[in-house]
Amino acid sequence: MSDDDKVVSLGTRREFKPHVPTAEAPAMNYDDQVLQWIRGTGAGGTTWKEFATGMSMHHGQASGALSKLHRRGKIARLTERRDRCKVYVHPDFVNGRDTDDERPYRLVDQLADVLSRLPEEALAKADLDWRNERVEALDLYFARRC
Repeated sequence: MSDDDKVVSLGTRREFKPHVPTAEAPAMNYDDQVLQWIRGTGAGGTTWKEFATGMSMHHGQASGALSKLHRRGKIARLTERRDRCKVYVHPDFVNGRDTDDERPYRLVDQLADVLSRLPEEALAKADLDWRNERVEALDLYFARRC
């Protein structure tokens, strides 16, 4: 947050403006800001250099933010390079291109798929607390993948 209690709102790829949190548009945490910025780059994605320039960060900050989201499966790192740097994209924009390591989000996707396809007969026999946890976990998964 800045000194005047404003949160950075990410506009277009290189355009930023102050954002005052409201009930309709609450304050975003740092990871959400980064994720929104990367999603805004679309299928073209971004390199760490482009990201660092756009977010006014040094290499360590930019690389750390991108690596953290990549490890969590929130973004994908393509094997293609631009200006000798790998390209990061939102998973919705991979479009069949090769990625460095899809395991983090592929595994979570597989687990969510299994949980969502459990037969009704099996769910009926399961403990109520477990069924509630399953619903909460799937809700959280779908909210974070968007």
